[in-house]
Amino acid sequence: MTTIPMKDVYITGSNITLSCSAESDPPATIQWAFDGMDLTHSGSQLQLKKVTLNHTGSYKCVFYNNVTSRFSYASEMIRIMASSNPPSHYRWFFNGSPAANTSEYVIGPLTLNMSGMYTCMASNNITRRDSTAYKMLTVFAPVNMATVEMAGAPPIQNHTFTLICETAGSVESRYWMKDGWPLHADSRRVLSIDNTTLTFDPVLRSDNGRYQCEASNALSNLTNPIKDVEIETPLTPAIEVGPGETSISGPSLAETGDYALFNCSAPSWPPSHFSWWFNDSLVANISMFKAGPLYLNMSGYYTCVAYNDVTEKNSKNSTMLTVIEAIQSVMVKSNTIPIASKNLTLSCEVIGPYNSIYWKKDNMRLAMNSSTMNSSMSYYTGSNSLHFNPVTVYDDGIYQCVATNSVRLHTSPDYKLLVNYGPLSVVINGPFSVQLGSVLTVSLSCSADSRPTSEYQWLFNDQPSVVGTSSVLTIWAKKENMGNYTCKATNPVTNITMSQTEAFIVSHASALPLQSRGGLILMALFALLLPVVNDLLTH
Repeated sequence: MTTIPMKDVYITGSNITLSCSAESDPPATIQWAFDGMDLTHSGSQLQLKKVTLNHTGSYKCVFYNNVTSRFSYASEMIRIMASSNPPSHYRWFFNGSPAANTSEYVIGPLTLNMSGMYTCMASNNITRRDSTAYKMLTVFAPVNMATVEMAGAPPIQNHTFTLICETAGSVESRYWMKDGWPLHADSRRVLSIDNTTLTFDPVLRSDNGRYQCEASNALSNLTNPIKDVEIETPLTPAIEVGPGETSISGPSLAETGDYALFNCSAPSWPPSHFSWWFNDSLVANISMFKAGPLYLNMSGYYTCVAYNDVTEKNSKNSTMLTVIEAIQSVMVKSNTIPIASKNLTLSCEVIGPYNSIYWKKDNMRLAMNSSTMNSSMSYYTGSNSLHFNPVTVYDDGIYQCVATNSVRLHTSPDYKLLVNYGPLSVVINGPFSVQLGSVLTVSLSCSADSRPTSEYQWLFNDQPSVVGTSSVLTIWAKKENMGNYTCKATNPVTNITMSQTEAFIVSHASALPLQSRGGLILMALFALLLPVVNDLLTH
């Protein structure tokens, strides 16, 4: 990764371009991330314009080759400092308590109790002004173990049997899969409240398969190695040419557009021939049947028939597949420009039937009581909407809406919320006093804490005419330019204007006082008369 311009530290207001490249055939797709969160931006370059202290962090570009399915990445740490003359002094606070007195604060190795609000305050001892930036850090213990184990005896047909998902780390959710498909609870398969255990009551031969458990939190996930489960029968005939009982594995629920994979087996010697039937129509002559893409009218019973050519006997079994209408899209939208201290509503627009929705911020699920954990945040949900009352800069982040149905979760694309605010303060930097003739011009600079960047106007001695429209005003160092200069900063989105006025003075070069000049004249006259007096005295 290359950075233009290349610096150890960047000043607020700078423009930064990050570039990434990798050798790949075919060319890799490039996705950007900031402090571990995916950005909506993709491509070989990421441009950061007029950076603020909140742009400080780790930037990562992730390369993905669609053919080889391989990933690679590069990262760069960008540090932003507030512009200040003279240089600012920095103080760090953790949950309100002093933590450090340097511009860069390094903590670690991280522990769970280091989660909280980190605050950086920049202070100028001359202007006596402060600027503050906040960063919320949440520390997770990584998910470092996820295994599926049997609870008690091996599975025996028509008995109760339990699988346990054993995990280690900060686990927020667990998901079960069978033969690569999501597994859902039903009248016979029971999941515990936290999905730790999966109980079959009773277990049948149709439950034969490969089971997996995926454990995850906001930053990591881990899927256990496949656990094969084979159901035993209490009594097995000494000689069985079959076919015996036919068992079917496959999904019971699916969405329109999906594919459903069914597998049929039966104990038989010689091996049986298999056929699949749907609504009394033959659909396949193999043991593994793939149905799809699915439509609503493909709901119903799928029957597998196993036939032994030698014994001329058959065995059959049926499974019910319910096809529901798919959720086509989930989008987060807002018809209001986010402005600090005003109300804001994010709407979740779902196309297709769904059971429920919930909201996520920065990959973490928003709980309805979490607004009470931070007095700087205030939100509530209703009518598929997330309401901020009011919205603040603490609400900045990546938001997603998740719609659920009986089959799976559907997550919206990222919605990046950046709250517009300010200007909160206006500062003019000088010099404010010069001697006549010492310089030709003087530049006054104006800055304001604002998102987006403020528009500036300069006024002279409260006259209505505007003398400048940029953040820097350059004037001739002349007596007629002495007076009061006012900088007005206006946020074009919030329509808030703040101003600051400073006096500019041009003084004459220092001169000798009148008494000194009189003394010099007398000394000059004495020097002229001295030869005459000497001549008179010698004669």
